[in-house]
This record gives sequence, structure tokens and C-alpha cells, in this order.
Amino acid sequence: QELAIWNDNGKEVSTEEIGKLIVKSACSMRCYLNKPEATDEVLENGWLRTGDLGKIDEDDIITIIDRKKNIVIRGGENIACLDVEGALYGHPAIAEPWAFSVPDERLGEVVGAGVQIRQGMQATQEEIRAFLSQKIAHFKIPEHIWIQTTPLPRGATDKLNRRALRAICLETLKA
Repeated sequence: QELAIWNDNGKEVSTEEIGKLIVKSACSMRCYLNKPEATDEVLENGWLRTGDLGKIDEDDIITIIDRKKNIVIRGGENIACLDVEGALYGHPAIAEPWAFSVPDERLGEVVGAGVQIRQGMQATQEEIRAFLSQKIAHFKIPEHIWIQTTPLPRGATDKLNRRALRAICLETLKA
């Protein structure tokens, strides 16, 4: 089994540089049945694109940063939603956060976040942003924050339904 981390041009990145995690193995799939276009999206010369972003350090330790789909590209800056969520988890009033991309005319995308507030507690968008300003870089701070006290929607496997949550939040921007 082989593992590498590539940039967007299909070249291996240097140590500590974030890129796309790819693997090559006898255990990897050969193709998607009757779906050549989907196969071409994930396979290249036997290498399987996992959809993960990661880096390898000088000791060959691999760190997975996030899923490529969970990255916000804000004016050329790559922002891992997990970084934003990790900082939001530190706020005492936040029971559960989620971060996602919000379309933006000028920057392409900006960070949006939804949070479930703990029962009996309160937090405003301004308080959350002030808290985050001490934890993460300014460009990672969500420009749009949706606050709710009810549990976040989940799918059949009890995983957070990120796609539905994003759609619900973005719909409120159109109103």
C-alpha cells in the first residue's frame, strides 16, 4: 500500500504542506460499476483520491485536516470547517456547532456557522465573534451565524445532517 499527498496539479507536496490524501493499494476499488465519469473523478493511474485533506510531518506522521468538501475557500484562503467548529466548541454556551461555506460575490465563499446553545444559556452573534477573535484568525470567523436552542437535525445514522442544515441557513439569507 502506498500513500501520498498531492496538490491540485497532481504533484506531491512537501513536508507539512496540506494537500489531497491519495492511496494506492491492491485493496482499492477498480471502478464504479457503469459509472466511468465518477470513476475518473476518484481514480488516477491506480491512485484513489480519498476526499481528505492532510499533511505528513518530518516523522512521516499523517494528520488528516478535513474533508475537501468541508473546506471554505475565502478569497484564496483555505479554511477547514473543523478548525472553526473546534474553536466554537470552546465557547461555554455552545452545545454543538457546525461550520460551512456561504456563497459570497466578492470572495467566492465566506464562513457560516450554526450553533445550538446549551439549555438555560444565551449568546449573541457579537459575543460569539468576540470569543472567536481570541481563538482563530480573523478570516476564519464566521460572517453569518445562526443560533438555535433546539437540537440540530440528524440523519438516520444520528450524524449531523450538514447538507440540510446548510440549506436551511442559506434559505434565510434569501428572505
